[in-house]
Amino acid sequence: MIKKINILLIVSVAVLFGLKLLLDAVDGMKKTSTVSADMANREVSDLAPTVYFYQWRPYSCVDPITNRNGLFLDIIRAIFPKAKFVCRGDDISDYVQFLDEDPTAVCVNYGEHPYLSKHPTAKTPIGSHRLLLYLPRTSKWRYAGPESLDKLRIGVEDDDLDSKCIRELRKKWKDDPKHIRVVAGHDSEEQACLLAERGEIDAFVTNNEDILQVQHHTARRMVQGFRTSEPIDQVDVLFRVSGKNPELAKRMIDAFDNGMKTIRRTGELKRILEYYNSSK
Repeated sequence: MIKKINILLIVSVAVLFGLKLLLDAVDGMKKTSTVSADMANREVSDLAPTVYFYQWRPYSCVDPITNRNGLFLDIIRAIFPKAKFVCRGDDISDYVQFLDEDPTAVCVNYGEHPYLSKHPTAKTPIGSHRLLLYLPRTSKWRYAGPESLDKLRIGVEDDDLDSKCIRELRKKWKDDPKHIRVVAGHDSEEQACLLAERGEIDAFVTNNEDILQVQHHTARRMVQGFRTSEPIDQVDVLFRVSGKNPELAKRMIDAFDNGMKTIRRTGELKRILEYYNSSK
């Protein structure tokens, strides 16, 4: 009798779980239909840029189940419904290559990065993010303006050069290891954690307020052993296109700038920002 009851309970839970998945799918289809209807009721670009990105919650993270792709990519899709999203690349050198080689390439990961300066950008930022420091929980240092950063040995990546604050620090200290330690490679957070734990650096830069993005064991170490500082900079993220085909580049930039005005006027931009609980 008990066995039959257990089987019945398992079947009931499975049915309820299946029903929830079905309801979620229907709800997702409704949202997609609404988005499609909104696009049909206004002028959108017929250009099809190839948007190269890395997983960066909540800004760029494709999710085919919810049909949400992160704040920046949802904005791109609202302007360019035919855009193709390609998750590739780990650091700035990859995006230099994409923009150099693919005339349809678009990058929405960086701001005024010197490595990408030869490729055109739109006038309107697609958004912004805050730059923070991770410090050991035992550290008594507190941010008190840019000059207070001189008291630290800071781990940075080349990716961080789109921050004016980091550019100025690296120029000022000329990458002197007593002040600046450049961390390179795929597992930069892991390396930075190790350097901080060994006492070789006092802090390291992150543009990622959601540490669940990094490897699980590294994220756990960062939660347990480190705290975040107050923001040290706010970086505007730019819509950057390949300069390989100047005519196409101009068309895409014009379409983006005009599209931002349109989705702001229609309220679509506001709806996207509200979905991600953002004002950026």
